[in-house]
Amino acid sequence: MGILLKWKIPTDSDVSYDKAYIYRSTSKTGTYTEIANQSISDNVYFDIDGTTSNWYKVRFYNSSTSDWSDYSEPLQGGSFYGYCTIDDVRKLSGLTSSEISDSDLFDLISFAQAQINSELNYTVHNEEIAWISNEKDNTIDGSNTTFYVKDVNDNGYYLGDMNNDGIVDENDVEVYSVDNEGNRTNYTVSSVDPELGQFVLTSAPSSSESVYVTYAVCPTNVNEPDYLLRMATAQLASALAFTKIDAKKIQGFTIGKIKVTRQSQAFQTFFELYQKTISKLNARMFKFKDSE
Repeated sequence: MGILLKWKIPTDSDVSYDKAYIYRSTSKTGTYTEIANQSISDNVYFDIDGTTSNWYKVRFYNSSTSDWSDYSEPLQGGSFYGYCTIDDVRKLSGLTSSEISDSDLFDLISFAQAQINSELNYTVHNEEIAWISNEKDNTIDGSNTTFYVKDVNDNGYYLGDMNNDGIVDENDVEVYSVDNEGNRTNYTVSSVDPELGQFVLTSAPSSSESVYVTYAVCPTNVNEPDYLLRMATAQLASALAFTKIDAKKIQGFTIGKIKVTRQSQAFQTFFELYQKTISKLNARMFKFKDSE
C-alpha cells in the first residue's frame, strides 16, 4: 500500500527554501536515511516502500545559499491518518483516484478527524496531580517523572487527540507546576500511554511544587482505531468528498426571493450514516459526562 506523507511548508523562516528532503527510519529514535527530495512547492510524498513501522523526517534546503532547515519532528508512518485509511474511504464511497486524489482525501480525512474529536473528546483543564491508587501514587519528590491522570482508568476511557494530528502522543498533554512562592514552570512531556493515562516528564518536579495537567478524554484509543472510529471517519470523509465533487453539479431553485440549494444526495446519505455511528461512540462517554 505504501505511506502517504504530508507536511506544512515553512512560511515564517528568514530563509527562502526551494527543496524538501524526506528521510526514513525503522524507529522513532533510529537513524534516518534520505529516500527522496523534491520541489518545496509539493508538500506531499508517497513512499511506495513504506510500512506502518517506519518513521519519517523532513527538512528544507536553499539551492542558492546551501542553507538547511532543522529536521522536522518525527512523523509516524502508517496507513492510518485521521483514524482511517484512504482505502477505507474509497471502498466505502466507491470514489476512484480519477474523481478525487489521494492528497485531497488526505485533507478531508484530517477535517473529519477534527470534527470527530470535537464530538468525542472531553477536555480536562488544570487537573492537580495527586494520589490515585497504590499503583498510581503520583509521588512528587524531585526524582519521580512518571505520573497519571484521574479520568483515564479502568472504565474504558483513554487519553484523546487534543491537537487534531491523528495520534495521541506527548504533544497532547500539557503540564505545569506552581511552587510555594507562586512561580510557574512549564514541563516537557517525553512520552504518554493513552490506555493507562500515563505521562512521563523530562525532568522531575520538586516536593515544593504542585503539578497540574490538561488533557483530553476519549471513549476509544485513537492510536489503535476500532471499527466504529474507522467507520465514522470514512463516512464523514466520504460525505465531504462528495460535497467537493458535486459542488458544480448541485442544482438550486427559488422560492420567492429565497434561493435554495439542494444538498448532494450522496453527501446526505453518508452524513446520516456518520451521525448514527458517532452517536454510538458518543454513548460511551455519557457515564463520564454525567459524573462531572
